[in-house]
Amino acid sequence: MPKLTELYSHFKNQLYTLETSKNNTLTLKINNIYQHSKYDPIKEATRIIDYLMHEKEEVDVFIIYGCGLGYILKILFEKIIKNNNSPILPYIIYIEADIKLFLTSIVNFDWSEILKNEQVRIFLEAEKELIGSFIQTIPTKRIRYYHHRPSYNFHENYYKEVQNYISYVLDRKDMNTATFTRFQRLWTKNFLYNLPTFLYSNTINNLKDIAKGSTAVIVAGGPSLEKSIQYLKSLKNNAIIIEITNNNNNASF
Repeated sequence: MPKLTELYSHFKNQLYTLETSKNNTLTLKINNIYQHSKYDPIKEATRIIDYLMHEKEEVDVFIIYGCGLGYILKILFEKIIKNNNSPILPYIIYIEADIKLFLTSIVNFDWSEILKNEQVRIFLEAEKELIGSFIQTIPTKRIRYYHHRPSYNFHENYYKEVQNYISYVLDRKDMNTATFTRFQRLWTKNFLYNLPTFLYSNTINNLKDIAKGSTAVIVAGGPSLEKSIQYLKSLKNNAIIIEITNNNNNASF
């Protein structure tokens, strides 16, 4: 992703023109649709945040799909991160499909605290895989979402695609967690059982160049093994076949 200075240099002549609301705060209209209240954007954003936080349970991540000039993000940041004394802080993931809109905001508002904070991640027109890879690295047991309606309506396909991918990533995380929970005792038992063998066995370096120039196949148990039996039989006189078995929790080669 280019630096903000590079993005600004590219888009500086394409930024949006702001308006002044009835209470003298900035607002914005794109394609004749207001991104915020034309009367009091801060009051509107505060009401939205109060609704997002009406449930008192702790949240691991807030995911925001678009937020116009950033009023919602700024208020949420102040409430759950800046003014939060908890030793464990939630994350805010802000996904913006309109780089020009984001740049318009940072030109007119001070984003320095938010941009420097490690609990906030901002993705600008980012690939869904990049967003998903970050989500895989953080706690996601309790997530709360916010869709900024004007932004979402303008870029619905992008936000839907990202949301579907995030749901896929979260489902995979849940499956992995469930698998680990189910098998962790067995895996630990097997590890301890095989530890003496592992400690006193020869290292794999001893196999280096032992059959240089030959073809080798490593075979282990798995759902595709049965389909490969005939192929493996055809190789038995032309390749070295290394079979990995697990009998009575003791791996042998």
